[in-house]
Amino acid sequence: MDLVLQVLARHGHAMPDVELRNLTILAPLVAGPGEQILTTVGASPAPAGGSRIEVRSRRPQDSADVAHAMVTAHRRPAPDFGGRRLSLPLTGAERLLSIADVYAWVRERELVHSGLMKVGGMVHHRAADSVVALELPQEHSGSAPNFLFHPALFEAGLLGGGVGMHVLDEEHQGDDLYLPLVFESFRAIAPLGPRCFVRVPAASARREDELFRLAVEFYDETGAQIAEIGQLVAKRVRAAESLDVRDGSRSAAVTTTPAQMVSLVPQLENRLTLSAGSRAAARRPAPPSAHWPPGCSRCRAAYG
Repeated sequence: MDLVLQVLARHGHAMPDVELRNLTILAPLVAGPGEQILTTVGASPAPAGGSRIEVRSRRPQDSADVAHAMVTAHRRPAPDFGGRRLSLPLTGAERLLSIADVYAWVRERELVHSGLMKVGGMVHHRAADSVVALELPQEHSGSAPNFLFHPALFEAGLLGGGVGMHVLDEEHQGDDLYLPLVFESFRAIAPLGPRCFVRVPAASARREDELFRLAVEFYDETGAQIAEIGQLVAKRVRAAESLDVRDGSRSAAVTTTPAQMVSLVPQLENRLTLSAGSRAAARRPAPPSAHWPPGCSRCRAAYG
């Protein structure tokens, strides 16, 4: 998410003026410690308006690009979210769950967090919602200005609001991990900063076989709403090894040959408006710190 927002911002499309729709995860971006991956963010006109953006990558040893995500971006007036605010301090929690316990739960399912991607916080499970209070640890608090939507806080909010609700449901504690598949819509008017709150309305969360659906709201440290996901659809993942499409079968990955990528370049050049589409960034290596959620030391998956 942050990668797409930052590239759009660098081409004149400020985050408050952009609506992202149907951000679909095709394959995680998996990076080992210290590994450099050539990452491409490109765009072309979408049939129904706006720009269709794709995120692709390639390692030096790869014979083809892997498509990781696609999303449609539209220019829209900045939302005000109805002036919604959280009542602070948080009260009325029926149960509390630390983010450390959430990390432990997903670690048992081979999703391991460390370094920049590990934050502190608490899930407040209430009758009408789950609210996750989050804060960057002191050693990484200085990283907040480097992101429009900090990937560690973003992911911890999704895990806390989704997995937290899942863990607190004793009937489903032994279930497999659910990871994001589709973000149906996303709007944001300000960065998350070093501290934030993430709210999942209980009425929005429902499980349908292998899918888990929920709406997500983001609030700054004062309690003012600054972002929302209209609906997130997560899918059950039974084996963490399947996250790295390069290590196993590539059937799940959408690939493009080098010749095909070259043929796309003229279509994408010099289109820097959302209405006409844009080649949002040149092909460039992503720095080791720029691997987006859910970041983890083992499978370090980037969700857009």
